[in-house]
Amino acid sequence: MSECNLIENYMEKYIVYSIFLALFLFSGVSYALDEKKPIEVNGDQVEFFPKEKKIIGKGNVSIDYEGMKLTCDTAAVNTETKDAEAEGNVILQSSGAELKGEKIIYNFSTKVGTILKARASSGGWYAFGDKIELLSNSTYRVINGYITSCCLAKPHYKISAKTVMIDPVDNKVAAKDVTVKVGNTPIAYLPKYHFDLKTGGWPTVNVIPGKKSKWGVFALNSYRYEMDGGNSLTLRVDERSKWGLAEGLDYKYYLNGFGEGLLRTYYTHQRNMDRNEPEKGEQQRYRIQARHLWDINDHAMAIMEYHRSSDMNMTKDYFYREEYDRESSPESYIYALNRESEYSLSVLARKRVNHFQTVTERLPEVRFDLKDQKLFDLPIYFKTDTTFTNLNKKTSANTDDLNVTRFDTYNKLSAPLKLVNFLSVSPFVGTRDTV
Repeated sequence: MSECNLIENYMEKYIVYSIFLALFLFSGVSYALDEKKPIEVNGDQVEFFPKEKKIIGKGNVSIDYEGMKLTCDTAAVNTETKDAEAEGNVILQSSGAELKGEKIIYNFSTKVGTILKARASSGGWYAFGDKIELLSNSTYRVINGYITSCCLAKPHYKISAKTVMIDPVDNKVAAKDVTVKVGNTPIAYLPKYHFDLKTGGWPTVNVIPGKKSKWGVFALNSYRYEMDGGNSLTLRVDERSKWGLAEGLDYKYYLNGFGEGLLRTYYTHQRNMDRNEPEKGEQQRYRIQARHLWDINDHAMAIMEYHRSSDMNMTKDYFYREEYDRESSPESYIYALNRESEYSLSVLARKRVNHFQTVTERLPEVRFDLKDQKLFDLPIYFKTDTTFTNLNKKTSANTDDLNVTRFDTYNKLSAPLKLVNFLSVSPFVGTRDTV
C-alpha cells in the first residue's frame, strides 16, 4: 500500500473518531449500571470520566433519573453512587413538587439531599429557608424559614419557624416555636402548629371592603387558620383611611379535660384624619376579651368572662353591629356551680375591670339551695335557700364606693297532702331573714 493510501486511511479514521468524540461530549451522556435505571446528563458541555465514574456538565445542565429532573448551571454526577452536586439556578422537580436553590447535594437513588437558600412549592403551599433537607421518607425539613400559601415574592402572611416538617405526599405540615407574621410584622406566637392541607389547613382569607362616614374607606381583612385538636386562630389586619391600621387576634381553643374558650384581642394607634375636625395625635386603643367554659362533670361546671377596654366607646366605635348592639357593657366574672339531686351550691365573683363602668362587685357571692328534704319519718319537708354576698358598688364617676355585706336566707317547712286522686294540698310556713 502506498504512503498516500496510508495517510488517507488514517485521516478517515481520525475524522470518524473526532465526530464520535464531539457527539459524546456535546450531545449528552447516559450511563447506567443496568438498563432499568439510566441516569442521563445533558448540557452545553458534558464530560465523562470513566475511571472516576463521573459526569461533569456545564451550561444549561439537565439531569434525568426515574421521573426526577434536575436543571442547573453546573453539575457533577457519580454514575455508580448516583450522588450529584449542582450549583447555579438549581431546580429539582419530583412528584408534583418543585424545589429551587443556589446549590444542591443530592442522591438520585435514595432521594436524600440538601438545598441551600432554598424554596419549594407543591400544590397550594410554598416554603422558603436557609436550607431545605430532603429526607428518606419523602418529607422536607425547612431550616430557618417559613411556609405560606401566598404565591407572592413578599407574601402577605407566613408561618415562620426554626424547623418546619413538610410531607408533600400526605400534604401535612408540622412546625414548632412558630411565629405568625403578616408581612414582616409578628402578631402571634404558637408553641406548635400542625395541619392537614387536604382538609383546608391553610388560612381562610376574608376581605370586607367598604366606606363609612366615621371610618372613611376601609378594608377589614381576616386570616383564619384551622389547627389540630379543633383549635383555630384568626388574624385581623384592618385598615381605615381616617383611623389608620388596627390588628387583632382571635384564638379559639380546646383544653382536653379542662373545657374550651375564646381569647380575642384588638389594638390600634388610632389617628384622626377627618378634614372637618381638628387634627389629633395618635390615640392608643385596645380591647381584650376572654371566655372559658368548663364542664367539670355531669353535675359541676365553671364559666369565666373577662372584658377589658381602653375606653367606654371602644366596642361602640369598632364592633357596633357584632357586639355593642347586643351587649353594650359586658361584665367580668367567674361563676362555678355544683348541682346535685338534693341541693345546689354556687360561687360567683364579679369585679370591675374598666374604670369607666358602674358595676356592683360581688366578691364573692355564695349561694346554697337545699331542695325539699323529708324530716326524719315525719310527713314534713324542709327547704332552704341561703345567700351570702359581699357587695361593693363602684361608679364610673369614681365617687365613694358603697360596701355592703349581706346575708339572706329563706327557710320553709311544708306538709304536702293528697286528698283525692286529682287534688293535693301543701300547707307551709316560711321565713326570710336578711342581714
